[in-house]
Amino acid sequence: MNTTVLAPDEGHINGMRVQLIRRPTLCKMLGISRSTSYLKSNPRSTYFDSRFPKAVRIGLKSVGWKMGEVMAYIDSLDRV
Repeated sequence: MNTTVLAPDEGHINGMRVQLIRRPTLCKMLGISRSTSYLKSNPRSTYFDSRFPKAVRIGLKSVGWKMGEVMAYIDSLDRV
């Protein structure tokens, strides 16, 4: 199941169309567990990764990640 959500303003940010993905897709793309995704984004965690893509709020209790930022993060992992 590929869950894709568009930005709240009809899928556009600054006039550009943006594709947002939800946590299950993020975890599948990165090959990590749900809990690891939380650890990598928490500055107080031992596993914090400052390069990890930042979540974008898409609702009161919903977040997503910009596909472009996730792909850039994956590319950066290949270089390390």
